[in-house]
Amino acid sequence: MIQFGRRLTILSGIAGCVLIGLYLWLAGNLPIASLVKPSVSRAEVLVLAQEAYDRSEMVDYNLTRETAVNLDKNLLAYAQIHFDNHLPTYFYPIGNWEISWRGKVETKKEGLQPASFSVKYDFSGKLVELQQDYPGLQQPPNYKESEALRVARKFLTDQFVDAETVSNKSISRDSQVLTYDFTFSKQSLIAPELWESYDIRLTGRNVVYYRARITFDPDVIIVPDNYKTSEDASRIIAGVVWLFMVVLILITFFKRLRHDVLEFKRAFWLGFLVCFLYWPALALQGWPEAKIVLLAGGFFGLVSGLGFLIVYAAADSLTRDTFPERLALTDLLCNGCIRVRELG
Repeated sequence: MIQFGRRLTILSGIAGCVLIGLYLWLAGNLPIASLVKPSVSRAEVLVLAQEAYDRSEMVDYNLTRETAVNLDKNLLAYAQIHFDNHLPTYFYPIGNWEISWRGKVETKKEGLQPASFSVKYDFSGKLVELQQDYPGLQQPPNYKESEALRVARKFLTDQFVDAETVSNKSISRDSQVLTYDFTFSKQSLIAPELWESYDIRLTGRNVVYYRARITFDPDVIIVPDNYKTSEDASRIIAGVVWLFMVVLILITFFKRLRHDVLEFKRAFWLGFLVCFLYWPALALQGWPEAKIVLLAGGFFGLVSGLGFLIVYAAADSLTRDTFPERLALTDLLCNGCIRVRELG
């Protein structure tokens, strides 16, 4: 019996590894993979980002570099519907590499102050965002409006962007420093409902912010009927599967509760731990307005903890009746027998 159990365990492990490998293979060969595959490598993007950082005023500061990859979910959904899983040759930043430098710098008057420099490049290596902030930026002299507009247009030209129309403009003053915000826009060559938008902010005589993006109104986008049908069908199937699992677990729980074969000690501590961890996690996501979500965090934490309590109590009881030997190591661990030979 024990030998058969070991064989079953080994076969189950092999089957699990095969299924995981199959899942990864399918994920890598889905048509969507062609939409999010970068045409430039991470190393090439890091070289571009480092060159931009070396040209900035913060090159002498000791800042920490971080790297991330982002996807635009709206552009991804639009591409799946309208591009037949092939990106157009025109500007369409469906994703980007984000490289940032952050830290603190010493100033004479205010001590340590935060400083940051970040750039984003789309998957073709085009600069789509730049942000920089350090104490030395907030200083005169200032541009005149005509000079600021000329500098903004030259910056776009350096990025190989041809956008002459200014769709939005604002000027603000902080102490003796002027800040100009310009937005240039033009219709995309991909589709009439898509617009290219370029935001530039100049503070003093520095470009402190730049963002290039594709915008569209999701409400006016015509979604094909077959896409709507498949999306609705997938939601219904997922809902039915989850409903079946919840009903099955609840039936098992209450049936075994009626026969008084449930053990709540471990389930209670698991549920309490989930509730305790979920509460501050949700509150921290809303920081600094944490007070507003404390009540919501407690409610969702209570619901999540109760769900874990029910699932664990039902699964533990069912396993003890069917395969009690599977819980031997768990019982030893929960009873504090950490140094026993069976636990390694």
